[in-house]
Amino acid sequence: METPSDEQIRAAYAAFNERAEVEGRLFHPDVEWHNDPEWPGGGVHRGAEAIRRDLARQREAWGEARYEPIEIIRLDDKVLVLVDVRVTGKASGAPVSVEGAHIFTLRDGQVTEVQAFTDRGRALKAAGLSSS
Repeated sequence: METPSDEQIRAAYAAFNERAEVEGRLFHPDVEWHNDPEWPGGGVHRGAEAIRRDLARQREAWGEARYEPIEIIRLDDKVLVLVDVRVTGKASGAPVSVEGAHIFTLRDGQVTEVQAFTDRGRALKAAGLSSS
């Protein structure tokens, strides 16, 4: 399987925003999703069903959530996606904006692991692009 194109990655974010699901062809069935520990309910979720349950839990807290990819950076077997995250509190209606990032680990053209960050500096460091 080929490495996913930038267009396929952007389409996966569009599908995520529309249906709050991980796009099946891009993600391996046993994908591991590592939420940022600073994000409410942070933890590791293994497999598409566990990720769906976590997304449903998040939707209970957030009335609306959008993840917009700003920049896609390719690094050997990884892809760093800088993301603008905008969520709205379901009960409060309060908007929250975060300059986040995701690091996708690829194997055989599919994402096998996602590391989510609420801080781009930490993401850049984890990706080996910054020492600070």
